[in-house]
Amino acid sequence: MVISDLHYPYCDVDEVRRIVKEESPETVILLGDAVEEVKGFHDFKSSLGNVVHVNGDEDVIKGDDDVVSLFNGGKKFTMLHGHQLMNEEGEKWLAKILMKVNREIPPFLFCLGFRVKMSGFLVLGHSHAMSYFPSLQCVNAGTMSLKSNLYNDRGYLLIRKGKVNMKRI
Repeated sequence: MVISDLHYPYCDVDEVRRIVKEESPETVILLGDAVEEVKGFHDFKSSLGNVVHVNGDEDVIKGDDDVVSLFNGGKKFTMLHGHQLMNEEGEKWLAKILMKVNREIPPFLFCLGFRVKMSGFLVLGHSHAMSYFPSLQCVNAGTMSLKSNLYNDRGYLLIRKGKVNMKRI
């Protein structure tokens, strides 16, 4: 299970716990920007089971790694938060303009930018968009945060038997 941009405590903690319990994943990947406030986070994180925390640009606690690669269903998945592509101010400026043409252009370009450098099926956070681009073998994982952003696509991903299932909330 991939949960991106949780921005704890700016999320519905009970909702996240309920979803994790219902989905019963083997591992929960917190795909960056998981924690903005330390108080209570460790107890919350431990309530989710086996957790891997990928570093994000707004995390106040260092995660386990910057990039996580795993194999599922014979397929390689490369997961990273995604803040490494360009500075956030430039990203938001460009995204605001391109969104006016088509809402899917910024997440598509985001995937394309990382496709050049990374192998495997890409799973990206950071944008708060939830978009899947089969031709690029890339998905933007959305957000579980209640904070407002350019994209507020609430949801999470399930990866089972090499397939990605987007779960919108």
